[in-house]
Amino acid sequence: INFVNEKVQQIFIELTLKAEQEEYISEGILWTPIEYFNNKIVCDLFESRKPPGIMCILDDICSQIHAQNEGADGQFLIELNKYMSQNEHYQSGAQCFIIKHYAGTVCFII
Repeated sequence: INFVNEKVQQIFIELTLKAEQEEYISEGILWTPIEYFNNKIVCDLFESRKPPGIMCILDDICSQIHAQNEGADGQFLIELNKYMSQNEHYQSGAQCFIIKHYAGTVCFII
């Protein structure tokens, strides 16, 4: 499970489930609505610009690595915790962070 899986799932949700249900509404078709988890919140954890997601934070840390590479991993985790600690799909560990993906929980070791 990773970012690409989340994006594929998001595309499936948007093109299949959400779009079809919106079409049923617009055409007045009776149906039983399907409940689904919209994983946009998980995709935003990775790709958001504001607040910064994992990719933006990693880019910032990597651009600073040329000046000082000591402690870059620790600084990355500190920045993740700073911006993501309130997100229910993010959890911090001692030397890792955990993402609750649509299909399961994954621990990313730093």
